[in-house]
Amino acid sequence: MFANTFLTSTAVKTLPVGLSDFVGQYGGQDLGAIYAAIVVSIIPTILLYLFLNARVIEGMTAGAVRG
Repeated sequence: MFANTFLTSTAVKTLPVGLSDFVGQYGGQDLGAIYAAIVVSIIPTILLYLFLNARVIEGMTAGAVRG
């Protein structure tokens, strides 16, 4: 909510705020465009996870060890 309130320039808005503005722009009517924007915004996160999968699992198991 703060990002949407204080940021006026579209160049510096965060991804969730940009997606919210995109959905608001189309009023939820053009679902194909909305879903395409969501998929395009998720792709970098998925690619990063695929490259760092071993490190993520290693960190999770290291954090679960007691003692």
